[in-house]
Amino acid sequence: MCYNCLMASWIEHWFNFRNKKQIEEDAKAFSNSIFPYGEAQKEKTISLLKKMMTYKDEEMMVYNYLVLKQLVRIPISSSWQRKT
Repeated sequence: MCYNCLMASWIEHWFNFRNKKQIEEDAKAFSNSIFPYGEAQKEKTISLLKKMMTYKDEEMMVYNYLVLKQLVRIPISSSWQRKT
């Protein structure tokens, strides 16, 4: 795991005031939003990513996939859209 990811993880842990149940519920909701078809979709996605990319670190590969997927979901504001 990269140093910045590790530091972010510790900082999040220090300032996290949610209980274990809330954390698990949030993680499950996030997982369901990223992989709505469940564990089978997650495994298939990781398998395809491994075939297409040359990452040695699987965690970093999945992290990059999640970041890109979140970016694709962000709606473009009207000021960024091309005026026709």
